Amino acid sequence: MRGRRFDLGAGFVGALPLVFDKWVSLQYIIDLDNNTVDKYYDGQLFGTAQWDDNNHGTFQAVDLYGNNASDVYYDEVALVAR
Repeated sequence: MRGRRFDLGAGFVGALPLVFDKWVSLQYIIDLDNNTVDKYYDGQLFGTAQWDDNNHGTFQAVDLYGNNASDVYYDEVALVAR
């Protein structure tokens, strides 16, 4: 599932159909020990990727503005040790 992304033109997130006209959860679960991130869209896994290409093993910052790329609304942001 590596490398799968949002394809708004085709209407898909990885292999999952893109949901319109309702709030949909995006969840990224970061495993610092294994340097991976699992990506979930509407509760379904759509990709796994390397978290940090420099393998620092840390979480340093969250950019909530996304370089003005689009209108994004954050309902809940949490950092939880597991």
